[in-house]
Amino acid sequence: MKERAKQLFLGVGAALLLAAAAFVWLYFTRIQSIASIRRITDYADGYNLYCMDVKYDYDLEAVIAYGITDDQSTVDAILQEALPLLPVSIEVPDFGCSAFCISDRNGDVLMGRNYDFRNDTSAMLVHCNPKGGYRSVAFAALDNVGANTPDASLKAKLTALTAPFICLDGMNEKGVSIAVLTLDSEPTAQNTGRPVIATTLAIRLVLDHAATTKEAVALLSDYDMFASAGRDYHFYITDAAGDG
Repeated sequence: MKERAKQLFLGVGAALLLAAAAFVWLYFTRIQSIASIRRITDYADGYNLYCMDVKYDYDLEAVIAYGITDDQSTVDAILQEALPLLPVSIEVPDFGCSAFCISDRNGDVLMGRNYDFRNDTSAMLVHCNPKGGYRSVAFAALDNVGANTPDASLKAKLTALTAPFICLDGMNEKGVSIAVLTLDSEPTAQNTGRPVIATTLAIRLVLDHAATTKEAVALLSDYDMFASAGRDYHFYITDAAGDG
């Protein structure tokens, strides 16, 4: 009896050690990402600009393949990829924005945008370098995930790991920029049998894989679009040649 109890104890201990090792392996680069979070500004109102280098190898295709049908499934897919095994939930907020494109005196193409949000928000400048994709910088509005001070607590730091999938605009190394803006129309919910992609996931798709505006349009045409948060949207896309 004692021998069986000993074997059971050793078996449980070994299983726990394996589980712990798997968790550490899974979160090692996520912890590196968290460690890279730094505050760039110091505004009196408490809403600031932060920066994070995404070190973990996220899988955008796995997020899309999760099976997106509504806001909750979109959030669940993002959390499963960014924070696997952790019981985290996020509510999807409302938002709206503006964008523009100009050419400067040197002929360089510039794109700018602002957030017309109901609530004040901090922002995260997200640096991504995905395998098989283009390097990019993009902005995530942190109020959208309830993490306006991402360096204030472990919960906020972990929540910030969703940043690659919640960016509202950005530019990649090929000069393709994209921003999402709201429309006063019925939310898009295409259903043609193609894989379903949600609003901010479309931004990550374009930043990771489009070298021109034409490539961005072609990429998006391979998916059915689901408009998040009960709003409709359009995407403002430009490239290094000024094609928009």
